[in-house]
Amino acid sequence: MPQLAGVAGAFVLAFVVLCSTVYSLQKVSDKQYKDAQQEELIRTVHKLEHELSAPFGSSTDLTAASPLPSAKAVELARLIGQDDGPYAQALKATAERRYEDARSFFGQAEATAPDLRALYIARANTEGYAGAFGDQIQWLRKALSLKADDSELLIKLGVAMMAMGKFSDAEGPLGLVQSSPDQSAATLAQTDLACAYLQQGNSEKARSLNDAALAAAEEKWGPDDPRVAVLLANAAGIQDSLGNGSKAEEFFLRALKIEREDSCPGGAERAWTLNGLGAHYHRVGKFTQAEKALSESVVLAEKCTVESLRLACFLADLAPLYFDLQRYPEAEPRFKQALSLAGQSGTDRIRILKGYDALLRKTGRAAEAVTVEDELAVLEGHAPLKAPALILPPPQRGT
Repeated sequence: MPQLAGVAGAFVLAFVVLCSTVYSLQKVSDKQYKDAQQEELIRTVHKLEHELSAPFGSSTDLTAASPLPSAKAVELARLIGQDDGPYAQALKATAERRYEDARSFFGQAEATAPDLRALYIARANTEGYAGAFGDQIQWLRKALSLKADDSELLIKLGVAMMAMGKFSDAEGPLGLVQSSPDQSAATLAQTDLACAYLQQGNSEKARSLNDAALAAAEEKWGPDDPRVAVLLANAAGIQDSLGNGSKAEEFFLRALKIEREDSCPGGAERAWTLNGLGAHYHRVGKFTQAEKALSESVVLAEKCTVESLRLACFLADLAPLYFDLQRYPEAEPRFKQALSLAGQSGTDRIRILKGYDALLRKTGRAAEAVTVEDELAVLEGHAPLKAPALILPPPQRGT
């Protein structure tokens, strides 16, 4: 019996040890699982930060200020759970276009954020998506207060200022980057400065800056690089403003030879160049060519799901063509769609509203026009229009 008791005792001891070992291994396994989950969340958050920030990088047009979150951002947001912390929730809400929720989550996250600068940048991006350009500028300045020489943020600040119509203000941050040792950043800053000067009516200075940026880009990236095509399209717009129509057309066509790709994502830039060419043809009275180029730009932009405000601008360039051709039933839905896609403030919305107001007045709908004019009065008090109106004086017909 003593022997049996000893065996039983040994068995019990072994069982206890085994259970303890299993329990310990389970704890280790649980910890590893939780650590792996946390690491995966961190990777997702960083990817989503980058994806949400992408449209607000260096831009050669003013439409980058208010895009829609990309499909990839929406996909990444789905990986974030409801219990993953306020900062992750803020990014998720931004990707899902729940901007008020995002602001609330950012407010919660700020008190314990390990990296305030990253939070300020993310908050600036949210305000950009929401079309709240003044708030976007405020958060960019907060981020710059923690690192004043960040070229990317300085360019973002300049672009946000231009989106508000504050073109002279944009010269400050963009001018700081213009002399950056980073050639890519300097080239992009020169390009944006050229846009700012062009909007202020200083076409010669715009031409000088863009020509310098174009020469540097061709030397750095080669003459057939897509980034060179963007600068060629800018050069075309500047030549157009100087009254050099044939030179403008030449630059547009050179850009389109580089942007041969109709598939996405390259097609999105081709759509932008086609839009510029179409607007040029409209100005010189070549209505057939204008309609072809402008229509193609809208189709390609929709195919490539470009940012909402950029598509709004394309539609709002096609609508005035139909207006000038007295094809009002075709102009009106383009204006309405453009307004539905544009942000709630900024020069682009003002320009679209001016065109729509002209259409309403022309078609005898005074009561509707008054409503549009009331909105214009409010918006112009905050963002004075410095860009040319979309509805142009009817040009003489060409071929």
